[in-house]
Amino acid sequence: MQLATEAADIGTFDFYPNTGALQLSARSRELFGIPPDMNVTYETYLTAVHPEDRPIVHDTVARVRQPGSSGRFDIEYRPVGSTNGRERGADEDGRACLDPAGTGRPAIGP
Repeated sequence: MQLATEAADIGTFDFYPNTGALQLSARSRELFGIPPDMNVTYETYLTAVHPEDRPIVHDTVARVRQPGSSGRFDIEYRPVGSTNGRERGADEDGRACLDPAGTGRPAIGP
């Protein structure tokens, strides 16, 4: 898996909705302009998304947490580096791994 993500030049993350904590790979941190030593939460992540695109992310998180959701998502938005302000395009897809109530296990995605 590590070789595949490095070859594809993608970042990965683990999101823990119960706490709002995020664990970002080094590449994800680079793409979002987040320093390696910075603590990352959902709010930190949203701050690094273009203000016009934040509803896309927020609505997706709410949708995949709904009971009965497949948890799958595929969205496009613009990160704007939290420390460097650099705007990029991002295509994020993955699957939330949640219990039937929409809580519990983390969402994992590239």
